[in-house]
Amino acid sequence: MRRGFTLLELLVALALLGVLGGLLLGLLQGTGRASSAARQVAELLAEYKDAMGYLVDTLAEARVLLPNATVNGTSCAPPGCLALLLPRGDGRCDLRAYRLDSRSSIGFLPRDPWADGNLRVLREFRLGGVGCGETAFSNAQPFLLLDYVGLLEFRLGGNWVALTVQLALQDGNRTLFLPNPPEVFTVYPRNLR
Repeated sequence: MRRGFTLLELLVALALLGVLGGLLLGLLQGTGRASSAARQVAELLAEYKDAMGYLVDTLAEARVLLPNATVNGTSCAPPGCLALLLPRGDGRCDLRAYRLDSRSSIGFLPRDPWADGNLRVLREFRLGGVGCGETAFSNAQPFLLLDYVGLLEFRLGGNWVALTVQLALQDGNRTLFLPNPPEVFTVYPRNLR
């Protein structure tokens, strides 16, 4: 007598293999999505760390914190903008202004409909060799400092500046806030006069 598999047994085995293959595929796709989201969060946190280190160091070097200035024809005042002057060795100053701008206004960023509609970018405006008493500046060059900004506020005190910042990122149907709660940096510039 010949032993073998019946057609029914083969169909049941194929169905079981299909179910197991589908489960394995779903597991691999979920793992890939989670890995991609974790990588995106890690990259954003690294950019955040670098930008905040640079910004805090720059604020610490300020000679003058301007409560109200005009940079390239636009008013710059806290909470959404901060202008400051850094000392130079020749008795003049360098302008640094930090302003929140619409993310969609920056042409070279990759398009992300959710981020373009809900988030902003932090830009730094630089101008060298200005008078240390000036409050109006033209032709300052803009640079992108930080993307995916959900919250950023500057507050000025007598001899300090506080910066509250939080980034946001869309992951599927949920929004991730980094850091959560928002981080507050208080800086006491050492060159204030």
